[in-house]
This record gives sequence, structure tokens and C-alpha cells, in this order.
Amino acid sequence: MNEVTLEKMGRLRLYGMQSSFRAILESKTSGQFTIDQMLATLVEAEWEEQENRKTDRLVKNAGFRYPASLEEIDYSHPRNLDRNQALRLGDH
Repeated sequence: MNEVTLEKMGRLRLYGMQSSFRAILESKTSGQFTIDQMLATLVEAEWEEQENRKTDRLVKNAGFRYPASLEEIDYSHPRNLDRNQALRLGDH
């Protein structure tokens, strides 16, 4: 039954749920979850997967010349950049 469920998750493109459910089954920890905890875990995994795919798609479509991240910015250069403020803004 679990293999059928995993296959259906894949066909529905619920890759985050599929991966999380597979990991839970392989680790044999499914008995430690209540039904609502299991559902919440699977939905959270799918949410994160879709958000990551969305971010990847947006970055790709933006066509940036150079790959960069907030962590790679040189804050020692005299440009009045506040590292903490930049990282806080990046979290939103």
C-alpha cells in the first residue's frame, strides 16, 4: 500500500511529500507520529519543496550574470552596508 501511495504522490508531482514519506518509512519512525503530526510533516515538506522550486525558477528566469548570495557580499568595502540588516531583509 505504501508503494502505491508513493507512486501516486510522484504522479501528482508531490515530490516533497513523496521524499518525506519515503524517508519516514525507511527510518521506521512512522509509529512515532500521530495522524495529524504525519500529515503536518508531509504538508510542510511539500510546502518547502514548492517554495524552493519557485525560488530556483525565479532566479533562473531573472538571468543574473553572476551567481551571488547575501553571504558572499564583501561588507568590509566602504559602501555603508550593514551585514545584519542585509541578512534580516534577505529573510523576508
